[in-house]
Amino acid sequence: MSTIVVIPARGGSKRVPGKNLREVGGMTLIERCIRTCNRAQLVDEVLVSTDCPAIATVAASVNGYVIWRPARLATDDCRSAPVVIHALDHRPECKIAVMAQCTAPFMTPDDIDAAIELLPVYDSTLAVVPGEGLYFNEAGECINGRVGYGQTEQLLRCAGSVFVTRKADLVEHDSMTWGRIGKSPSTYPWYCDIDNLADIEEAKQRIVLTQTSRLNQIPVAI
Repeated sequence: MSTIVVIPARGGSKRVPGKNLREVGGMTLIERCIRTCNRAQLVDEVLVSTDCPAIATVAASVNGYVIWRPARLATDDCRSAPVVIHALDHRPECKIAVMAQCTAPFMTPDDIDAAIELLPVYDSTLAVVPGEGLYFNEAGECINGRVGYGQTEQLLRCAGSVFVTRKADLVEHDSMTWGRIGKSPSTYPWYCDIDNLADIEEAKQRIVLTQTSRLNQIPVAI
């Protein structure tokens, strides 16, 4: 069964120009994401969907297979599901579709593997971290959830890092998140989804803290 990761990485970004080529911990976000995905044990191939030659160059240099994205899928309001479907159209053998986000620099290979391992008992899965905040899927449904009971109950927030579903279901439902959604705890305990320059600076500071921590799966260029 072929399990393929698609990393959406277009060149345009209104809030952070050149966002996917910004460096955190000595690596660009796109390089960091590709390296992490390639280290996951359950991943067969990593595809990078982009419209940007500079991103394509970086991707190819670290074993990310470039899928050129057409202009219609590179707009500000384009949803992620059509981008993943377009990339996987080039891989008819794919059975399990994984979407990984460059904007989650603390994602680890274990996060990816854990979300994939949950899939047999769910329709789709995603990584979560402790915390408040709402996250809605492309159908407009809230996919946050609570685990535990009574005093042990904990609110989980979508980590924004990795999403998994079967390719056939992705095509049918046009969404990475649908049906019974399995929530896989991330190996890092905080939320980090880079959306502005302040997020990048915070990520740089946290990367320094992780260099001597148990989160040694996070790649850091010295």
